Amino acid sequence: MAKHLTYEELMDYAKQHYNRGGDMTYECMTRETFDMWVNLFGPMTKPAALRMFRVDLEYEREIAAK
Repeated sequence: MAKHLTYEELMDYAKQHYNRGGDMTYECMTRETFDMWVNLFGPMTKPAALRMFRVDLEYEREIAAK
């Protein structure tokens, strides 16, 4: 079972993956948003965070292409 990340751990992980989609999480996710996410979708794990980073990166690339 994957370890559940705290807000601080997620921010550190996002910073480590800053140029691979983690920038949006690192720059924009507040503790309140994190808490809401956990309440809605369950605990954040590293695999879930990586999926979120990939979605954010794809979104950034899509916006840049317009």
